[in-house]
Amino acid sequence: TSFNPSTPSTNIVVFDDDSGGSPGRFRLSANLQAGTTYIMVVTTYSAGVSGAFSFTVVGPEAVALSQLNTR
Repeated sequence: TSFNPSTPSTNIVVFDDDSGGSPGRFRLSANLQAGTTYIMVVTTYSAGVSGAFSFTVVGPEAVALSQLNTR
């Protein structure tokens, strides 16, 4: 599994920009395959904007998260 920033739409499973109940909040729902590595990519609406964010992952099994630094 990999992510190429020059083609960010390749291999998209699900995307959203603001259906999380208020402006600026997103909500994703996807049935993912156990034992498969997925890369979550989070961007802002406008280029050059950054800030703190958080997300919660829930499901019927344990989920392992790790940071992938592409810099």
